[in-house]
Amino acid sequence: MTNLILLGIAGGLGTIARYGLGKWINFEHFPFVTLCINSFGSLFLGYLFIKYAEQNSQWYLALGVGFCGGFTTFSAFSLELYKMLTSENYLHFAMYLSATVLFGILCVVLGVYLGKNIL
Repeated sequence: MTNLILLGIAGGLGTIARYGLGKWINFEHFPFVTLCINSFGSLFLGYLFIKYAEQNSQWYLALGVGFCGGFTTFSAFSLELYKMLTSENYLHFAMYLSATVLFGILCVVLGVYLGKNIL
């Protein structure tokens, strides 16, 4: 139960941080905020993974899973790709990268269609 509370608080703080940065930095013609958030989240998660994940520490749970999860899920995607690269699983790396980008775009298009025409 303590871990769930920790995750909830850290995830909430990550979400608030993302929202705050989005309000503070505003570029109309390029998703600069999202690029910065995804990049920083990936950097931070990579650091936390090396420093704390093997120890199953509360720091990794709170900051890696909770804060980064609320801040950006792109960081988890990037870490998964890193693990595939370091284990020399190049086929899965290429498949996961391509599928995630392709399905992400297709799902956005489908969601827009559904929102405009059906639901």
